[in-house]
Amino acid sequence: MENLKLFQLLEKFSKQELKSLGNFVRSPYFNTKKESIVLFDFLEKYYPDFSNAKLTYEAMFAAIYPQQKLNIKKLSYVISYLSQLCEKFIATEQLFKHPFQSEIARLTYFAEIELEIGFNKSQRELEKNLEQFPYRNAEYYYYNYQLQQLKQKYQSRAQNHHNEDILQNTMDQLDFYYLCDKLRLASEMLNRQNIVAVDYKMNLLEEIMQVLHKKTIQNPLLIIYYNLLLCLQYPEEESHFSNLLENLTLYSQTTDPIEARQLYLLAVNYGVLKAQEGNLAYLQKILNIQQEMLDRNLIYDEKGYLSQWSYTNFVRLNARLGHIDAAFVFVDKYKHKLPPDQRDNAYNFNLAYVLTQSKALHKAQLLLNEVVFDDVFYFCEAKVMLLQIYYLLEQINPLLSLLDSFRVYLGRNALISQIKKEAYVNFVKIIGKLVKIYDNDKTALLKIKTEIANTRRLVGAMWLTDRINEKLYTIQGNAPD
Repeated sequence: MENLKLFQLLEKFSKQELKSLGNFVRSPYFNTKKESIVLFDFLEKYYPDFSNAKLTYEAMFAAIYPQQKLNIKKLSYVISYLSQLCEKFIATEQLFKHPFQSEIARLTYFAEIELEIGFNKSQRELEKNLEQFPYRNAEYYYYNYQLQQLKQKYQSRAQNHHNEDILQNTMDQLDFYYLCDKLRLASEMLNRQNIVAVDYKMNLLEEIMQVLHKKTIQNPLLIIYYNLLLCLQYPEEESHFSNLLENLTLYSQTTDPIEARQLYLLAVNYGVLKAQEGNLAYLQKILNIQQEMLDRNLIYDEKGYLSQWSYTNFVRLNARLGHIDAAFVFVDKYKHKLPPDQRDNAYNFNLAYVLTQSKALHKAQLLLNEVVFDDVFYFCEAKVMLLQIYYLLEQINPLLSLLDSFRVYLGRNALISQIKKEAYVNFVKIIGKLVKIYDNDKTALLKIKTEIANTRRLVGAMWLTDRINEKLYTIQGNAPD
């Protein structure tokens, strides 16, 4: 019973939405079938738990048809019709949430019936509302494009030949809409390619970037996306990242907060990749970006939650920069901000990480046993932590066994991007070499230290270097260079 589509829809509604849905279902304009009203009233009593044992086909049918014998087919029609009403309610609510859509719909109707007074009035209202819209983003240009298109079609029907400016405006708005959304999608694609093994085709992107390179870009959002794409396309040119951060600070406050948040997160991801390549100066840069997001409340999603990945970045950056106390504080202070279904897992994983960095290894090992590895990142990072713990505890047999199984996993996994996979494979290779070296073999240790410095992509580079330095310190009797 609980698998019914209708129940799945109803349980997603808030209390206020369910109340509005009730008004919608009872409205004779939207619904003329009394049976669906009776069914809704019956089901409303069970909200939000539709797994109640009393909620049966027999009970629903009896509520609708009290004097009749159960007829599943007849009941199915009522359930299906109420589901359709729920979907119509959702569509109607979306129009209220996005007023430009309803204004465009009204303007389209007046254009179709050629009611000039209605069209002109609606046109002025929409133009005024668009002018007052605070962001010059894809949404703004999309509705402006639709407005200009309707104006052009209406004047063509009226055989008004003075519409050259409208045609030009229509083209301009379409261009801006296309560019804003094209560059946004391209940024997401390039970022995704750095995380998972996927190869997107980004038609015309090179041509668009060449055109933008030759022009003076006026739109702040396009400036940010242009800089971001330069970072992702040419990661070795670090000046692009400086330009991106400068323009984010300069223009992001005039950008839709949801889009601004995503732009900052893409900048963070770029910085993480640079840090994994051994450019440790990016650790502080990433932490600064995330702190700015936190200060401006951009770190939280639309529901007010902190994503498990931003939470993890904060913890790891503080720990890697030596701010262990700050990492411990953050783990506890912001636990309640995590989405409920991810909270315990993300908390246990990150607390285990900080405990590992502070050498509380047995506690960290116990916490890792409580982590559910439902994500490739969690799985790989947990294996890295376990390898570090085994090494520090001198548990050589478990370490060698895990090295073998992790190496096989990385070789077989087709989801991890080549960049990420290379960083993990290099860690496995180097820690495997390190564990086999005699403590007093200074030449071999220095050779591995040089290999670490020359390895572009390597997880745990700082940790590996610290272990080698500890061994060299023991050999030399003083701190190594």
